[in-house]
Amino acid sequence: MSQHYFETTRQDQPILVTIGWDRPLQHFFMNIEVVHLPKDANDEDGKHDAYDKPDYLYTHLNERNAFKLDLQYFRKKLEEFGISVPEKMFKQVENDRRMNVGNRHAVYLANGDLATSV
Repeated sequence: MSQHYFETTRQDQPILVTIGWDRPLQHFFMNIEVVHLPKDANDEDGKHDAYDKPDYLYTHLNERNAFKLDLQYFRKKLEEFGISVPEKMFKQVENDRRMNVGNRHAVYLANGDLATSV
């Protein structure tokens, strides 16, 4: 599956938006999760876990028709959450569908440029 990542903030919380194309199942997907920063040494448990378990604001898997959603639906969902992602992200995911790409990981910068793509 292709996975396109964009880090931003929502209500002063860091979030990660992941949109992509699932080649084996032939559908688009999207997740929005709160990024939990590393725990501080002063936390009550004193652990230095890199990240806690993901806290999803949204996952397409909770939709009734999870495997039939299109990118336009995800655009509207992002609007509902007040989140903007680079337009290039949508174009690249659509291109992944058209070319039936799998195993691609792409990260986008705040200005919309592609930072990395593997």
